[in-house]
Amino acid sequence: MNKKKVFIIVTLSLILIAIGTLKYNTDYARKEINTYYSDDKTYKLVIYTIGEPEWPFGSGKCRFVLSKDGKDISNFNFKQLNDGMWATADDFNVSWFDDKVKIIVSGEEQEDITYSLFFNGTVTAGDN
Repeated sequence: MNKKKVFIIVTLSLILIAIGTLKYNTDYARKEINTYYSDDKTYKLVIYTIGEPEWPFGSGKCRFVLSKDGKDISNFNFKQLNDGMWATADDFNVSWFDDKVKIIVSGEEQEDITYSLFFNGTVTAGDN
């Protein structure tokens, strides 16, 4: 191969890697917001942001992961309307009960939404 073909292949490869990295970071990368533990430390709830908020002032994607003894009980994805800003730990109010964890999610452009993640794997939205 001549130098021109090698240069073109290397350049195209670098462009594809850059595009793939950008796509991953904006749509799929997971960033931990906070971790919460039940009073007896049996259950763990981790809240993540997924990717970046939709541009310019759209919703952000988030995920709850509830686990017990290192095994996931439930993964639940939801959107938060926060005026295009990242979700922070201040946007979540977490309360533990005998059979569930209740999370109240706040956002700049939404009413508070209550999610209940039951220890049997069931997830509900609304006051319950």
